[in-house]
Amino acid sequence: GVRGNNSPTLALKPNAMQPSSTYVFRLTASTSVRNRVLSGSADIVVKTGGPAPSMGVLRITCNGVATNMSSVEVSKTIEASGFSSSDLPLSYLFGYRRNLANANSQPEVVY
Repeated sequence: GVRGNNSPTLALKPNAMQPSSTYVFRLTASTSVRNRVLSGSADIVVKTGGPAPSMGVLRITCNGVATNMSSVEVSKTIEASGFSSSDLPLSYLFGYRRNLANANSQPEVVY
């Protein structure tokens, strides 16, 4: 465990916990009053979700025909299929990038 840390905050690095696991975090606070150490503690149980969903396929169709290009005036359907997870139900959030030259740009969320 972590000991001797005088900070009231515990920060975990990404991927520090495993999927489908249970963790117990304990905080112990102590002080000294008249040469006597007084302490108290509290626990919290955290259960992590399962692993990330498996990869599926994202398909764009225009009038029922698969495509990767079409006019902006033509409606399109975007379908995600084949994604699976042990944690159900899955939810989906679609987005797009305006600046294709910058692969690091954040997608804009479309509702």
